[in-house]
Amino acid sequence: MVRIDRLQYVRLSARGLDHIAEQILSYLDAKSLCAAELVSQEWNRVISDGMLWRKLIELKVRTDSLWCGLSERKGW
Repeated sequence: MVRIDRLQYVRLSARGLDHIAEQILSYLDAKSLCAAELVSQEWNRVISDGMLWRKLIELKVRTDSLWCGLSERKGW
């Protein structure tokens, strides 16, 4: 699980630098991303607005044969 200093993140977000915060959060795995959503409403908003879950799933489909097969079976 990746640790992120909440205060540093809040400072980025408060300055209108959501795109940087989104870039940092994009390195999280699924378990860490789930935990990050629960940190605050602001983190949840950035994760949702940035479609980070979708990006993580798309990465899994491209790099993991199990996910690739599942997406083909489901017609994603």
